Amino acid sequence: MKMVRLKPVTSEHDRGVLIKHSDRFLRAGHKVRVICRFQGRQNAHPEIGRAQLQTVADELAAIATVEGAVIKQGRDMIMNLTPRPGVKPLPKAPKHGEEAAIAATVEGTEAAHDPDADAEFEAIQQVIMGDDEDSAEDDESNATTTVVDITSDASTTNTEAAHCRTNRDTEPNR
Repeated sequence: MKMVRLKPVTSEHDRGVLIKHSDRFLRAGHKVRVICRFQGRQNAHPEIGRAQLQTVADELAAIATVEGAVIKQGRDMIMNLTPRPGVKPLPKAPKHGEEAAIAATVEGTEAAHDPDADAEFEAIQQVIMGDDEDSAEDDESNATTTVVDITSDASTTNTEAAHCRTNRDTEPNR
């Protein structure tokens, strides 16, 4: 038996989360006890709690039945739900690591053999290693363009950072 709790003032969204958990429990074959707990002056209005429980029962009517009557014991109002016969469990979702492994095997074979990506990588590696003197002029021009693009982005960022520092340094202390 699984148990979920709510209050007469539980919001619609929170009640939706509670219903989702109850749905999962019921599909796994467990009974679910839904408890509406009253605090202080809320005890004077049991109809609000009964409405909350009825809303939960209505949402889960397709997969569950209310077992017995809704009873009030002390400050709690209790409703028991049992799964309907023949309710099928939800399929298990693959774990995060399994999804990544499946995606890597499917996409990894295509990405590993991309000739444009390999050529660009080789050009950048030659520039970094300083071996561009031996390569053809076409490879040098592509590599130089790539380096210029990277350098121009970095220099703009450094200029903006320096500008921010000078503005901050020139402001008077307050």
